[in-house]
Amino acid sequence: MRANRWGIAVVGVLIQVALGGVYAWSVFRTSLAGDLGWTISEVSRTFTISIVMFGVASFFGGLWLSRTGSQTVAITGGLLYGVGVVLAGRSDHGLWWLYLTYGVVGGIGLGLAYIVPVAVLVKWFPDRRGLITGIAVGGFGAGALVESAGGARLLQSVGVLPTFAYLGAAFLIVTTARGFFMRSYGLMLTAWLCQRLRPTVDRPHAACEWQRPGRASCDRRRHARFAAASAHRVAAQACSR
Repeated sequence: MRANRWGIAVVGVLIQVALGGVYAWSVFRTSLAGDLGWTISEVSRTFTISIVMFGVASFFGGLWLSRTGSQTVAITGGLLYGVGVVLAGRSDHGLWWLYLTYGVVGGIGLGLAYIVPVAVLVKWFPDRRGLITGIAVGGFGAGALVESAGGARLLQSVGVLPTFAYLGAAFLIVTTARGFFMRSYGLMLTAWLCQRLRPTVDRPHAACEWQRPGRASCDRRRHARFAAASAHRVAAQACSR
């Protein structure tokens, strides 16, 4: 099985862009305050709650990811994030509803969904961990730019609460669909690593068998680092069966 890991990187970054829309909150706060009679500080507190829950959920999501795998965490996070933003479109119930839906539910979903692309891409790029992590986090930051533009257009055409409903539906589809591909990505990753590591599994003394495509040799110290990585161990076990 051949797998284009850069194609998977593009998918992961696009998902991060969708999740990074949380940083565009300032686009909505003035409209929320004006339409629903709240103050700017009360509306801004929603973002604070969301980011706090994001950090907490990312921590526990990492622990959960190591136990259950990426697919379960990704789907759960996508569902919570999308549903939370959609329900925020019914915030005419009161300020507490906005805090609960966008802040708590959406923030938890955001943290769970965020951790999966980063973890998966690092496993796909054991030779470029720093680069791929920077790209993934950069995609998350770029989400503010994308949603700022799209959110502003929706605000002008449909209003603030329907905007949350539309954006939440889009987030729900994109992030949940990504979760269903996590299992396939894991199988492709195992096959890709097996192809690279097969000589090493069969001949452990062949320390320079790991190669990037187009490279004829590798450094022994780099190979030692790869041998210590969890992705290496998983793939080696799979290949030796």
